[in-house]
Amino acid sequence: MKTRSVSKHKQGIFNDACELSVLCKAQTAVIAFSPNFDKDGVQTFGNPNPDSVINRYIHAGDDDRAWEEIAKLSQEVEEIPFEDLKAFAKSLEKLKRMSSPVVTR
Repeated sequence: MKTRSVSKHKQGIFNDACELSVLCKAQTAVIAFSPNFDKDGVQTFGNPNPDSVINRYIHAGDDDRAWEEIAKLSQEVEEIPFEDLKAFAKSLEKLKRMSSPVVTR
């Protein structure tokens, strides 16, 4: 994969993580390792910031309630019917198109 393509996809993933954090009021973190690690290194995105999100889950092991909450939420997500998820994805795409600026010439 060419470097430009990787960069474009990486930016898309960061944009999706940002939208997810805003639309769902979720804390998100993404860590991307460049194929050219020596030149570009590691890039991160996080809301509110990557360190706080990562630290929250690293230290979640210190708090059994946090793991119980994670297990409960995971179970709730698994119980969502696939058709509902498809409808939700379509709604998100529609919102995305509505919120995108229209460029006319």
